[in-house]
Amino acid sequence: MRRVFFVIIYALTVNFSASASESSTIILDMVHVTATGNNEHEAKIAALHYGRQNALKLALKTKEIVLSEKQVSQVPYHKLRDCINIKEINNESLSSVSYCADVTFSCFMPKILNLVSCYFPQYKHLAQTYEVLIPLVKRNTRLYSSNTNWHSAWQRSKKDLKILGVSVVQVPLRHTKARYEDLRKLFPTMIKDTITLATEELFFISEGIFKVEVQYTVLSQNTKKEFTKTYNAASEYLALQQAVTEFIDALRTRKPSNVTVRYKNKAKIITCSFDNKEFSEQLALQYSKIYGTIVKMQNIKGTRLITVKTLLNENELAEEMFIRKLSYYKEKDMYSIVRRCN
Repeated sequence: MRRVFFVIIYALTVNFSASASESSTIILDMVHVTATGNNEHEAKIAALHYGRQNALKLALKTKEIVLSEKQVSQVPYHKLRDCINIKEINNESLSSVSYCADVTFSCFMPKILNLVSCYFPQYKHLAQTYEVLIPLVKRNTRLYSSNTNWHSAWQRSKKDLKILGVSVVQVPLRHTKARYEDLRKLFPTMIKDTITLATEELFFISEGIFKVEVQYTVLSQNTKKEFTKTYNAASEYLALQQAVTEFIDALRTRKPSNVTVRYKNKAKIITCSFDNKEFSEQLALQYSKIYGTIVKMQNIKGTRLITVKTLLNENELAEEMFIRKLSYYKEKDMYSIVRRCN
């Protein structure tokens, strides 16, 4: 059974942007990264991920914060990717099992400090709020401001929102009708001046179809913007979650990030091979469903073969596996799945 081993070497200089300290961006120039994997996509994903881990440590040292390798490894792949942007890649060299390059990383420090405050309790005081969001619910012309399913939907994404500098709060209904200046006084620690009222209204369309309308009122010192979004789903829960997810995705595009754009690829059929001694049937099925729709499953000489219809391309497959500490090596149309060693 093949295994993956990574070796990474770094060399860098650190520059600071000329922006204000609270919104500073740290640029790490020419970080040399190199890694190997069972396929070229995994090698590149691994090199850039471990490069970001090192960039996180170096950026935090400028704030006199020291994290160990073990601590940094606790930060999930996609959270780190969203906080540390790839500005430039030079001297790229790629083979079927290895990758190396000189990478310039851009570290948006306010977002990084929020990330650290989420995962390490000793640094929770570093959290910075840039925007306050107040969930409201409208039912039969009446407004409600607390203990609603709408508020719970936001709370389920509390960590993502905190990293992005958004604080979801409940306030007495009377305050939501106050002038902006008075409402702003409720949040003295907020760094910027954006307050968003998100008013949700639920409609039952027909059996199995719910419609949620969300009216957003975005208030700042001299402006007021309003817009409405509509979501249809099989349940209230799904419609509300869809609304929250879209809001978070929109926030990520407004701030330095590396959001992966999922293009609509053509569906293809792939076969995943799992060693029965290493993966239980339950795990094999669980992992296969992540990649697409299971078409067929069979056992041949101690190996479980699961045929999947997927919309993911090669790089997306490798990324999904990397996140779950898996790897694959490909022989023709067969994807042999193994566990990564690190």
